[in-house]
Amino acid sequence: MEYYRLFKNSFQYEKYLDCINDENIRKHMPRFRLSSHSLEIETGRYSGVVRNERKCKLCNMNVCESEYHFLLCCPAYNCLRCTYKRRPSWPNLAVFVNIMSSHNIHTIHNLSKYIVEAMQFRNNSS
Repeated sequence: MEYYRLFKNSFQYEKYLDCINDENIRKHMPRFRLSSHSLEIETGRYSGVVRNERKCKLCNMNVCESEYHFLLCCPAYNCLRCTYKRRPSWPNLAVFVNIMSSHNIHTIHNLSKYIVEAMQFRNNSS
């Protein structure tokens, strides 16, 4: 939950729980936010892989497949990032925190759809 503590700094009800109407899409958002997903950063932990060896298998950047990498950096998802306007000119933690803590309905919708489609793409490519 390394990233969660960066963007969740107050105990309050989250807007995304109400503004995403599609239950299939809505269930992916809390899973991603709480690191309850199938990215290497988590699955490697379960199988005893050293943290810096939990590499992304979809790109050759030779970095850990974390939520940050998945959302902002991995070139395998560049087309999806363009579709959902998740392609910052210079990805950094501040951008990641702003996206993940956004209360803007359009941003929340785009983020949730991106997560669902990128996870599907990832699972079909593995």
